[in-house]
Amino acid sequence: MSAILGAVIDASRIGSDISGVPGIGAAASCVRAISQRCNQVVSHKKECRLLANQAAMLLQVLLTSHVEVDQLRAAADEVTLILRAVYDRLEILASYSLVRAILWDGKVTDGIRKCEADLTTALSRFHIASNITVANAQQTTTVAQANHHDEVMKTQRRTNELIMDMKQRMLTILPRDGTIAAELGRTIEPTPEQLTDAGQLVLTSRGDSEVHTTEEEYTEVQRPMSELYHQTGVTASVHILDKQVEFVGCYPMEKCANSWVWKGLWLGREKVAIKVLRKIAASPAAKDHFVHEVKIWSELRHPNILPLLGIVTDMSYIHTVSPWMENGSILQYVARNKDANKVYLLSGAAKGLAYLHEQGIAHGNVRCSNILVNDKLEGCICDFGMAKAFGEILESVPQVTETGGTRWQAPEIVFTNTGSPTPASDTWSFGMTMLECFTLLPPWQEVKRDCEIVLDMLLEGESRHPERPQETPDLTDEIWCVMMRCWKKDPAQRCSLATIVECLQDPSPAA
Repeated sequence: MSAILGAVIDASRIGSDISGVPGIGAAASCVRAISQRCNQVVSHKKECRLLANQAAMLLQVLLTSHVEVDQLRAAADEVTLILRAVYDRLEILASYSLVRAILWDGKVTDGIRKCEADLTTALSRFHIASNITVANAQQTTTVAQANHHDEVMKTQRRTNELIMDMKQRMLTILPRDGTIAAELGRTIEPTPEQLTDAGQLVLTSRGDSEVHTTEEEYTEVQRPMSELYHQTGVTASVHILDKQVEFVGCYPMEKCANSWVWKGLWLGREKVAIKVLRKIAASPAAKDHFVHEVKIWSELRHPNILPLLGIVTDMSYIHTVSPWMENGSILQYVARNKDANKVYLLSGAAKGLAYLHEQGIAHGNVRCSNILVNDKLEGCICDFGMAKAFGEILESVPQVTETGGTRWQAPEIVFTNTGSPTPASDTWSFGMTMLECFTLLPPWQEVKRDCEIVLDMLLEGESRHPERPQETPDLTDEIWCVMMRCWKKDPAQRCSLATIVECLQDPSPAA
């Protein structure tokens, strides 16, 4: 085993090793999280393991240093900032699929290099990186880079084989006089986007007498389409999934005032959530509106944002389709897992909301049911913009008092004529969502009727806020203060989601 690999600290022992060491807890949490993220990056495996080892070495220095308590605490704070910057980069890299990581290999390589530079600088700053250790690290990195090149070439060959095979299938099935078939024929190496558009044309023409797509051809296209999506995450440029989804089971998994959620399959194998918007008939106007909205949503890229795959328009109501999350909502997950790290889950959701706000998008219906837990055990925002879309299509403002949303909504949303959501109203709702997550109950539990909440909002001066719940040890004074800042009556005085992210920053993984 190389010298640098021998420096790894067992992440499972970090908690016991640091008991009584002042200021080290946050740094240790970062090291655990970095190790987990390094394991989730699908390319540059050996280089990522080296990164995890470097982070562990940095922590080891703090654990074995012989300095005064105040100096140790200051050093730990500085190391924690560096480790958090490394974690943030790895969080993005870990969200890439294998093919996407290879297509964007330059970005992945650059991200890893920056992480290496930060950790090396930190090691040098604390005078703990001997020349031998650095030399060994550089030599091991060179070998890892060579192995990664072989891995990239092997995966690239497999991807090219899939693309060329799918191209031949499309040229056999598509009408020869069609535009897409002509473009495919002229293109030597089509992109995943081109093939996905071609495949969607075949799938949506199922049952069309003019195209004559057989069931066998339909099935032949489904499999490579699903495989291409699974590897690249690429979807068609027109996000209409007519004739591509099927319901699983006889009953919806969830019912609420405006929608029912069914479990389903897309392309015959991808598990999806199919949301039936029961107040939005599949009219041409509604279809056009949602196609426009879905195009906007599809361009958003963030690990804490649940992608919207598309819409279904060939049924009575508009349906939205998104990936199925086995862990369910944050409320369902926390209820099943008593030791779940609520702060970490909420931190992920806050990052997703902050990203939406940076893009000029307000969610409009922030609550635990719209925060799902992904397979990496992180909070993930879904259904953003739905409240706005409902209002615009129905040409009315959705009444929160009718849908049971009063307990989460800001006063200006409840009382103004427009009721258009804003980042500030999302902040209010996120505070209520945090309360819901910690208590596993809707906010304002001490108030039985929604109309009493509305009356409280009408009071002059600072509005009344929910009472602090008892017997919730993980709801600390610091977190309660953050929630109080969310509930300022004046929207301008509320903290931003970016500020909330900073306050909740805790990179420990959820249980």
